Amino acid sequence: MILHCSVENCKRPHQAKGFCELHYRRFKKHGTPFKEEKKCSVEGCTSPHFSKGFCKSHYRCNRRYGTPFSPHKREKKEKCSVENCNKSVYARGFCQPHYKMKLKYGSLPLTVEKRTYLTKEQIIDIRKRRKGGEKLEALAADFKCCHTTIWKKTVDIPPPPQYRRKESLNRKMLGL
Repeated sequence: MILHCSVENCKRPHQAKGFCELHYRRFKKHGTPFKEEKKCSVEGCTSPHFSKGFCKSHYRCNRRYGTPFSPHKREKKEKCSVENCNKSVYARGFCQPHYKMKLKYGSLPLTVEKRTYLTKEQIIDIRKRRKGGEKLEALAADFKCCHTTIWKKTVDIPPPPQYRRKESLNRKMLGL
């Protein structure tokens, strides 16, 4: 009579102490015939073990930098150093838009105005004044918001005649 391994769902033939060769070796080496799922040894990491006690990403960092943590990753999300800007740091203490502005212009505002929400009455007033020929910048100053906000609310209103582009004659119009 052929005996089978005592581990559930294992159909291999019995070798010693009720186990097949595979399970008996595990039993001798680890004290249990079952395969243990090892986890990464870094605190808080739940990734499976890859090599030398680490998961793949921590092992790679350990080989490259000598520590399982990358020196390039920030431990906590820092906020942009411009006041009232809640975006995460991109480079040199600034979020991406402020960093690019700093590179392009050499300086940037130290504070950002909080977003302004216009009421329906204000929008109606802005549209009337815009039709009357008032400039975007003047309206933005009066309503304490960005001129882009004013433009978005009045984009369908054509600019007053003095600010329209002059039509230029092109070769087709001249018949050349």
